[in-house]
Amino acid sequence: MLHDSNWTSRLPFDITLANFRPDSRLAEIVKRYIWLLFSKFIRVLQSFTDHRF
Repeated sequence: MLHDSNWTSRLPFDITLANFRPDSRLAEIVKRYIWLLFSKFIRVLQSFTDHRF
């Protein structure tokens, strides 16, 4: 139900990394580049408009 009811929402749900314990080098890479990696995806979500049937 969560997936179906949030499929067309502008803010469907938060994504959280839980119990994520990488080594220190990988953790620094993730912290540094997380917004760069997801910035295009976030722009697509922000520009989403409902389809009028």
